[in-house]
Amino acid sequence: MTNASFSLDAFSMCMRTALINDYKAIAYAVATSGLQGKLKSAPLRQLNSSAIAVDGGRIGIRGAGTGLGTARLEYNKEKELYFPLDSEGGHTFLPIDPSNETEVEIAKELMRYTNGRKPNYEDVLSGRGIERIFDFFAYQYIKQGRAKEISDFLEQKKKSEDKAEYIGEAAAGNNPHKIFSDTMDFFWKTYGRSLHDLAVHENARGGVWVAGGIIRKHYSKSRKKQYRDYIENTIMEEFNSGKTHRDWVGQIPVNAILDKRVGLEGCIQVAINEEYMRRETS
Repeated sequence: MTNASFSLDAFSMCMRTALINDYKAIAYAVATSGLQGKLKSAPLRQLNSSAIAVDGGRIGIRGAGTGLGTARLEYNKEKELYFPLDSEGGHTFLPIDPSNETEVEIAKELMRYTNGRKPNYEDVLSGRGIERIFDFFAYQYIKQGRAKEISDFLEQKKKSEDKAEYIGEAAAGNNPHKIFSDTMDFFWKTYGRSLHDLAVHENARGGVWVAGGIIRKHYSKSRKKQYRDYIENTIMEEFNSGKTHRDWVGQIPVNAILDKRVGLEGCIQVAINEEYMRRETS
């Protein structure tokens, strides 16, 4: 279930009802309307414009928001339909470059929040992940006796209703302080690694789709093409950095979904497609 709180009262109504995972709903939207290059209500952003999907190839979907959601799509030749499968891939262990001292220290810091267990992808790729990475860098300033340099930022963060959004908007602004750019740099690099791992694990030659509120908000709120290009370049640099399978991984299109209603669109597709509804209510 989504990490956002909500209530549902469908059983008092005389209608056929299915309750489905949020990322499975996104997968249904991709399966039915996303394959032509855009969703019905908003354009996509392909992060590597020259890549081309394999028709009928497996599709991987992943997105960071309140948590890190994952789903996959398999093509059924007999029914000529894509069908989604749930996944808990967002909870796989976080890969860290052991030669990068900062990354090693971040991983150690994250273990404070996981009761000593190894951190997973969601510990970084989520709103609370952005907060924790920022706090790590803030602590480095404090240890160096430079707390005054970031005191205003800490105060603004404390006052912000959405702290991760504050950090992201500051990073996308004009001449951001290094604490914000360092935070989001680690975030986007980790996102790229995560998408690479998803592509390889799923053999996702039909494409990788990036959902979730974080990337959508960064695209919609940033007026600077330079920052959007930075996001794409950082993600794709990590996506293409794998040691093996570089020949076909580099040909996988990576698409960012910019439609915040994509989950609702997927629910509509389930409601109007008997094959999908039967699958979700059987």
